[in-house]
Amino acid sequence: MYKRKTIGVVIDTMDGIFQKELVKMIRSSADERDFNIIFVSGQALRYKENTDSQYNTVFNLLASTHIDGVIFVLNSLDIYYNNHGVEDLKEKYAGKPIISLAIPIEAAHAICLDNKQASKDIVEHMVGLHGYRKLAYISGPMGNNEARDRYDGFLEVLKKYGVKQHLFYEGDCLQGTGIQAVDQFLKDQDNMPKAIICANDIMAAGVFLRLSEKGIKVPEDVAICGFDNLEISTAFYPSFTTVTQPIDKICDIAMSQFEKIFSGIEVGPITYVTSEIVVRESCGCFNMVVSELDTRTQYDENIKTNRMYAADAFEEEFMKNKEFVIPVLMSQLTLSKSIKGDFYQRITRLLDMLMEDVHSLSNTNHFNDGYYSLISYEINEKK
Repeated sequence: MYKRKTIGVVIDTMDGIFQKELVKMIRSSADERDFNIIFVSGQALRYKENTDSQYNTVFNLLASTHIDGVIFVLNSLDIYYNNHGVEDLKEKYAGKPIISLAIPIEAAHAICLDNKQASKDIVEHMVGLHGYRKLAYISGPMGNNEARDRYDGFLEVLKKYGVKQHLFYEGDCLQGTGIQAVDQFLKDQDNMPKAIICANDIMAAGVFLRLSEKGIKVPEDVAICGFDNLEISTAFYPSFTTVTQPIDKICDIAMSQFEKIFSGIEVGPITYVTSEIVVRESCGCFNMVVSELDTRTQYDENIKTNRMYAADAFEEEFMKNKEFVIPVLMSQLTLSKSIKGDFYQRITRLLDMLMEDVHSLSNTNHFNDGYYSLISYEINEKK
């Protein structure tokens, strides 16, 4: 008898911007494989802080239920203490296959982004391509592996270009951090950075909001960039240049690995996923969502290509319904039966002109010209 597998997901919260997108993707990937999903959120593993330790006890409830495997969302769950408390968490799920997201742990499978390389890529864009030298960096909690890797990537690029100084603010990955960091930077107007590099999009949003409140323009006065390519990165204008953290791919790999594990197939200890730069306006580039900065010529080619695809799709749908469009047009014009035969041909030609305009890459007006010609023809026939 078939029995659906049940996957438990241990996460700090389901309300955060990053967590909401992750939860959505986990559900989608699980549904595709007919897995049950149980989420348990009990705040971050602030192992020695009484303020949050009481919330962590909820993780015991999931451990006591029947589950076939468990996901630890460690990039948010273990944000502060660099695996302190993770060993205790693992003990609760002893004997169950564990997949860790973002941070490798012993005796578990891990799916990780190469955070150091991703950070180097976007900093290279800011420093190498744009030439920014007066820089500030806003990190996540430095006890967190991901935060350290991203900062290390930043430092490597600065060393490559001989940039010896920068401003630094250690954040907590929340929007308020970005606001506080800008306030700190503004205390020394002479050393105000020309570019602020943020370890995630959420802090970049805080930076943008505070700069806007102070009348500082992005990117004209200060450029900014984020990390993760969350939905919030496109919620502002200018939208944020950032780095993708392919959440959909990470979740799909996790569920695929569970399928293999349940079938007795061995999976490797760590699977790495790659990232791409998403270039938008906040860094000073054109408004183009591409993996690298295109030239203006390439941008124009992209527009042409998109327009051609749209024209083809429009024509396909139009041709499916052409036989219905012509009678509707004819019914809107008062015509004598004697001229309808010729008029049918004229309307057909008018619709052909419409298709010519749709496919034209220049501003043609064949349809308008044909329409006025058609109206003149009708008026003359009625006289």
